[in-house]
Amino acid sequence: MSAPALTAAPRRARVPGVVLLLAAVTFCLGTSEFMIAGLLEQIADDLHVSIPQAGLLITAFAVGMVVGAPAMAVLTLRLPTRSTLVLMTVVFAAAHVLGALAPGYGVLLVSRVVAAVACGGYWAVAAVHAHRASPPEVVGRSLAALVGGLTIANLVGVPGGAWLGERYGWRTAFWVIAVVTVLAAVLVAATVRAPRAADAAPSAPATSWRRSSACSGRAASGSRSRRRRSSRRPCSPRSRTSRRCSRGSRASTPTPCRSPSSGSGSGRSSG
Repeated sequence: MSAPALTAAPRRARVPGVVLLLAAVTFCLGTSEFMIAGLLEQIADDLHVSIPQAGLLITAFAVGMVVGAPAMAVLTLRLPTRSTLVLMTVVFAAAHVLGALAPGYGVLLVSRVVAAVACGGYWAVAAVHAHRASPPEVVGRSLAALVGGLTIANLVGVPGGAWLGERYGWRTAFWVIAVVTVLAAVLVAATVRAPRAADAAPSAPATSWRRSSACSGRAASGSRSRRRRSSRRPCSPRSRTSRRCSRGSRASTPTPCRSPSSGSGSGRSSG
């Protein structure tokens, strides 16, 4: 009795590394979005505004996200994926540099709006690229990992930002976010690649429908041409001889027609 053959277990697909990198950038974005809640008192004391006025920085970021996500998705529609991700990340870092150097409340408010618009543009492209770069069986896990960066930002990034603000000043937290985001932009530029040709090609049902419609169109045109050719044939195409006759009728010598003068001339000669 032969022993059963041992088959190797299929390898389980994993979340691509580029998706984990995008999730790390999402962690930076989420930390910047929510850490302001722990820095309101320091910002209000430094910029000589009230805590409710400092709280408007959170509202400005939320408004920038609502407006920026659809607007940047449309404006960057024709740009390559890697260029868009790098551009949004660099703009986000530059907004934090501007916020860290802000001399007053107005500049800081503008920097938060710019950072929110860049954050919305990044989200719009990162989710699409995470879907394209992942095998079909791990698409759900890839998107979960991308959103998981935001969850970890609430658990780790926000308390860390508040700790930096209390110990070294709120501007230090902005500088740390800017530096980490610039490093992430370099990694994104080095690792993100163009989407695969299979993803850019049309789907299989659409392709098969186009092929079937093209074949049906060629069949219909062929049947019409056969009907036109059959209507030109003088004899019935039932036998091979009749087909030869129909093909040779065009090349045969036409029978000369009698002219009217020949008939009248014969009548005069007989008279």
